Parts: sequence; structure tokens; C-alpha cells
Amino acid sequence: MAKFHKAATFVGEETGGAFTGNTSGATAQIELPHSKIRIGVPLIGYYMAVETKQPDRGIFPDVTVAPTIEDLLAGRDVVLERAIALAKT
Repeated sequence: MAKFHKAATFVGEETGGAFTGNTSGATAQIELPHSKIRIGVPLIGYYMAVETKQPDRGIFPDVTVAPTIEDLLAGRDVVLERAIALAKT
């Protein structure tokens, strides 16, 4: 909603979730029959009153910043650094 109403500036990379909503809330716990792995399956879909030209995508940033492998290995948070720099302007 913040992105749709332009109430915030998003910095970084496209989110892994959906711009239009998500599936979360209560979950059903199931055990897979062969592997016996237990997983939680979300039962509730939440959908936002928003419009988008790309309904099957995440939230696209206003300012794209992609950390490099060198940034990650150095423990450097370039997305946070850019967000702080933008907030100071």
C-alpha cells in the first residue's frame, strides 16, 4: 500500500513477495508422507486494493541497489547505506 500510494521510497531489489498481496495468517501443519518433513501451509490470502501492470511480481524499488558478492563477503550493507544517504538529502 505504501508503494501504491507513493508514501515511501523503496530502495534495493524487487521483493520476493507479491505487490498485490500475500498468503499468510493461519497455517495448516502437514507432514509429507515419504520424507516425513513437516511444513506449514498458509490458509489465508490477503489482497490489496491496488492496481499494477505486473500482478505476478514483487514490489519494484524506486532506487535499485544490488549488493555484489564482495559487499556481502565484507559485511557491507550497500542498500542501507544508500537509504541513509537518500534520507539525508
